[in-house]
Amino acid sequence: MAENNPSEAESADMLIERQTKDFVSRDLAGIQGWLHDDNVFVTAAIMHTMAKHGIAGPNFEIGVYHGKYLSAMHHCAKVYGGQQSPKSYGMDVFWFSKEDEAQDTFKKLFGSTDEIKIEVRNSQESRTDDILALCGSKPAFISIDGDHSSWPVLHDHAICADALLRGGVVSSDDFCNWAMIGLMDGIARFFLTHNRHRLVPFAFCLNKLYSCHHEWHERYRQGMIEFCEQNSDIPCASRYLKLAETGYHNANQVLFDAPCMIL
Repeated sequence: MAENNPSEAESADMLIERQTKDFVSRDLAGIQGWLHDDNVFVTAAIMHTMAKHGIAGPNFEIGVYHGKYLSAMHHCAKVYGGQQSPKSYGMDVFWFSKEDEAQDTFKKLFGSTDEIKIEVRNSQESRTDDILALCGSKPAFISIDGDHSSWPVLHDHAICADALLRGGVVSSDDFCNWAMIGLMDGIARFFLTHNRHRLVPFAFCLNKLYSCHHEWHERYRQGMIEFCEQNSDIPCASRYLKLAETGYHNANQVLFDAPCMIL
């Protein structure tokens, strides 16, 4: 289903559009994959903050599967990112799904695959230049959801951090998942020993960790606070507001040397 880009994408308001709630409950719900609804709304808030501060670039994801989160990223870029025709790119070996299944998802949700391209490729055999060649420019929003073992996770974060547009955001999947301790090891190694671009986390929602360059941390955090205050009907926003009532430090915990919102 094709979408129209609503007006006022860069306004001060961070209300989640009805079309996004419908997109989540009606369209994404039928796509195979693991994605909490709240993380779509958080992604929308991030895209809104990007547009507000003039950050624009393609989306990129390692680990596409059936295209569920890449579709959510693309929707949010269209609706909140101030981009009439955003570009989204994915990289996957497709060991656990088929490329055609992801392509079918994009056709179903957006009417065509003109704005979303996939490369069948192993990220472990890729470098930053391969990401830039695929995307055509530095991506502004990156999702890392590939191999969940320690060293591959570290590798994916390192090449994506090098590729990321200054002021952009990285989403790390399955952070704090009790069954993914190898992934946790890889993410920790990245932040503690390989973080030459000084990425810092600003928000954590259920199983995704969102990080940005250190000088952008406060702007994204303020954007997320604005999102929570204006969308208290959305579970992650409500959780944060209730947790904040018990004390600032309960809702904003230091992670890798930066205050991180618990959504």
